[in-house]
Amino acid sequence: MAQSNFVIYAMPNDNSMHSHDRLLHCASLYSGLPPSAFCREQQPNGKPVLKGGPDLHFSVSHSGKWWVCAFGPQEVGLDVQKNRPCRAQALAKRFFHPDEAAYLQSKDFSLQEFYRLWTAKESYVKLSGRGFGKGFSTFSLIPQPVGPQWRYLSLEQNYTLCLCAEQIDQVVIKHLTINDGGTLF
Repeated sequence: MAQSNFVIYAMPNDNSMHSHDRLLHCASLYSGLPPSAFCREQQPNGKPVLKGGPDLHFSVSHSGKWWVCAFGPQEVGLDVQKNRPCRAQALAKRFFHPDEAAYLQSKDFSLQEFYRLWTAKESYVKLSGRGFGKGFSTFSLIPQPVGPQWRYLSLEQNYTLCLCAEQIDQVVIKHLTINDGGTLF
């Protein structure tokens, strides 16, 4: 099987550039083509795709001060969450599958475990294209299903970053900044 290497571009989530423009610039960095080569469209299930260039698989997420985007050779899901204090028990019982809520209860509703599970579920939904509308409670990642892999990556303290794909070999995170002219570097 071919290597499954992914690149994650991470940059400040500020108002200096629209998310769509960030995506096109990152697609350009990843592919070597100009941003104008790409056009973002929605599939019938709502999953975004880039048309016009090579077949690029990507996933975008943002939370707190971070905007992140993953590119790779296969379908990919990515989620980042700022780990804020929350009512993990109430959220788990409302939005998670009963097996996941029981798992979190066994961990005393630890915020770290809550955000690891939340980002895993969001990255899986993005990978599968099943959409958020079908509900987080309709499937369980406890025990972990056969098939996809998850990789938790270090971005910054108090943030959880999770990548999901059928196979994950290597992941590189590239930190980008945006200058006053709106250019990525």
